[in-house]
Amino acid sequence: LKKCLPFLLSAIVLSGCGAGTANSKASDSGGNTVKIACVGDSITYGAGVLGHRRSQSYPAYLQENLGEKYQVLNYGLSGRTLMDEGDVPYRSEKLYQKSLDAKADIYLLMLGTNDAKDYQWDEDAYAKEIKDFVEAYQTAAPQAKIYLMQPPQAFSTQKDGSIKYGIQDAVIGGQMY
Repeated sequence: LKKCLPFLLSAIVLSGCGAGTANSKASDSGGNTVKIACVGDSITYGAGVLGHRRSQSYPAYLQENLGEKYQVLNYGLSGRTLMDEGDVPYRSEKLYQKSLDAKADIYLLMLGTNDAKDYQWDEDAYAKEIKDFVEAYQTAAPQAKIYLMQPPQAFSTQKDGSIKYGIQDAVIGGQMY
């Protein structure tokens, strides 16, 4: 999966830009570089890639695979939640406003892993807040293509079979989006 993810993301982005043919340009209508803003939690940030987040996070892989006609920006912050009642809400961070101000051509939004913790998951609140979150980007950059990305499956790394931090994989796989 690690080797397939960059190519899958690249295919999604290229299909969204109409850049799937050899003669097409990967630029906006003005001939400029296509700006992609990756917004999310530690998965986007690149936590856990052994000090190489600038080269091994998924936004870095995306940049590498798409090339110089694209500018991929990483707006990931570890431990952040989509829900305002979560541990550390993404919307309370300065980087949230910076991501809105980026006026990107494409937004890849992936928050939810930290919301899926057993002590804070609220399906109704999440549904409302994901809608509000997307609408904020639609308002900030009406021309942008916005993609909601499903957080990846959470795996147990604990001896007792539980998932670290109380993250519920059943929530990620069945109650989001």
